Amino acid sequence: MEEYTVEMALKEGDVALLSDDVLTSVAHATGFLLQGEEVEKLAVLYQVPQFLRHCPEDTLTIMVPRICVEVVDWSEAVQAAAAEALYPVVGTKITSLVAKQVCMASLAIINASPPGEVFDSWGEILSLILNQVEKQDVVDLVVPAVITRAAEGHVGSRRLAARLLGSLSD
Repeated sequence: MEEYTVEMALKEGDVALLSDDVLTSVAHATGFLLQGEEVEKLAVLYQVPQFLRHCPEDTLTIMVPRICVEVVDWSEAVQAAAAEALYPVVGTKITSLVAKQVCMASLAIINASPPGEVFDSWGEILSLILNQVEKQDVVDLVVPAVITRAAEGHVGSRRLAARLLGSLSD
């Protein structure tokens, strides 16, 4: 079986070798997200836009939900890469279930992260997905988070609350 090298800039010299079936199968790639080393997870996340382009249904029904469940347990570097991988997803018309999963993952990361790159990236994902989340889910899940963030003393938290309010008004 032919192998492709996917180079990641996690650390100088890190290289992930992913076989052809991993790079062409959403199910196999998702397995690496669940059980792979950090550099393998990063390599798969780097490929999410290609999976979305070539296998949109599998990407949205298999990979994205697993990212949403697993992301809270990943390192900050992988969480940041996951947010970047989801940018094309939130720009695509997706089901309300997948939108809710992305919303819930975003809220979980935001609640667990101090202000910084990961917090900001997932706040952006949340603000971009809100227009695809059902209204009642927004009321139940997002509005309480906005109120909490608006009341916090940190500027980044208040800025996120303002951005989310702006997204809600659209």
